[in-house]
Amino acid sequence: MTFPHLRASTLHKEQHWCGVYAGLDSRSRAQVESTLREVYDADWQLLSALYAPQLDAHCDGGEPRERTQGPKSCDVTAPPPSLLLPSSTVGYCAANSAIDEPTCKEGFIPMNRCASRRSKSGPILVHVPKTGGTSVAEALLPPSTTRLGPPVCHTPLGMRIAGGVVGRDDFVVATVRNPYARAVAAHAYWWSNIGFVEYVRLLRVFHSGARDPMLDTPSRLAPEEGRRKMSLSRPQAHWLLPHAAAQAPSWPLRVWLLRTEHLDCDFAQARRVCRAGETGRAVQACTGMRDVKT
Repeated sequence: MTFPHLRASTLHKEQHWCGVYAGLDSRSRAQVESTLREVYDADWQLLSALYAPQLDAHCDGGEPRERTQGPKSCDVTAPPPSLLLPSSTVGYCAANSAIDEPTCKEGFIPMNRCASRRSKSGPILVHVPKTGGTSVAEALLPPSTTRLGPPVCHTPLGMRIAGGVVGRDDFVVATVRNPYARAVAAHAYWWSNIGFVEYVRLLRVFHSGARDPMLDTPSRLAPEEGRRKMSLSRPQAHWLLPHAAAQAPSWPLRVWLLRTEHLDCDFAQARRVCRAGETGRAVQACTGMRDVKT
């Protein structure tokens, strides 16, 4: 296993995420599921081949369905899942129905210093918050040599395209996660001082652009701290899709997806694809995808 520490910390923080939903009463669970299907509508559409919007499709009570079905072998010769961004002069907010208006509004983008950083080699990682991206960043390259900057660096792909960080010959990978599991992880990491149902309610408030004392009153949280934390819970589509014409690639750009649930396999598959030069990229750009000892 390449990322045993990630699995251990994930299970410890979330008590497995299916159990969190199973512990809710029927009314609260229905409200939470409905809200997350609404807030993350863009993710359900963008990642429809990987995740279903029905909670029961992923959980058997408090247990994940993939666990009850037993482990599956990994075919390293197969390519990992991917997302193809077509070249376009039209902003995705206007052209892509999977992106809703609140997601596209100009707002706080945390740690955008990575939008202009560039180094000579190495894959580009789009680190979607709470998807295991820090572990992947550490596996790709040492922080001193990667273009990611510090291990935790959340910058939307569109900003990096606009800043000239992503080029035609770059190999781009992104971490993604089941939106239901990601919501539990975000709550456990940033909002453990309130209940999960209340966190989901605040997520909907933030997504709608409304105001709430928990997000906006300095006496409850430091000024802007509530919205800064919540901005990291934006839909994964926010981090993966360009928001305007200037952020759209001028060439078809394939983004290779690394699922938190299958990180070992997807990483191994992406490493093979990158090293084999099957995408037309120079093999030198893949030297950062080194073998990681367990």
